[in-house]
Amino acid sequence: MKYNFDEIIDRTGTNAMNTDGFRQYIFNATEDMTFPFKDEEFIRMWIADMEFATPPEILDAVKERLDRRIMGYSQVFDPAYYEAVSNWMKRYYDWSFPKEYLETSNGIIPALYELVEYICQSDEKVLIVTPSYG
Repeated sequence: MKYNFDEIIDRTGTNAMNTDGFRQYIFNATEDMTFPFKDEEFIRMWIADMEFATPPEILDAVKERLDRRIMGYSQVFDPAYYEAVSNWMKRYYDWSFPKEYLETSNGIIPALYELVEYICQSDEKVLIVTPSYG
């Protein structure tokens, strides 16, 4: 597969955190605040909110899901998921783990909350340094 990563998709006006909400989110800015730089002068490198087009394979999978017409809660139950993850870990890191150790999460933030509760005692503190998720 070859993708055109040079094509920029303008996210302005689409309620994207990357373009429309970052000043309030990062700086707690109000409408009357002024900044030394214009929005278009910022180089934004947010992990999950980039301006690349979504690959056709992902769009096709989303369309297939939409055609089912039911959007209820989902989770991966297919055993092939563990195989794909464990094969990738083995190939790139020479690391393996038992299937029962694989946990899924609805996102990175919920996963971090769970992880902190798992590895920390109730009287311990956690320091999160910037840059990081809000």
